[in-house]
Amino acid sequence: MPTIQLQQQQYIRQLVIITLIRLVLLEILARENRHLSDS
Repeated sequence: MPTIQLQQQQYIRQLVIITLIRLVLLEILARENRHLSDS
């Protein structure tokens, strides 16, 4: 049973990291798009 909990924690951690990276990438892309539309 403990091993299953450990796997779930690792899976959740990976999901959180992936979500954060996605948000950062989207933010960077949005800023670049704003710069492009400004010029």
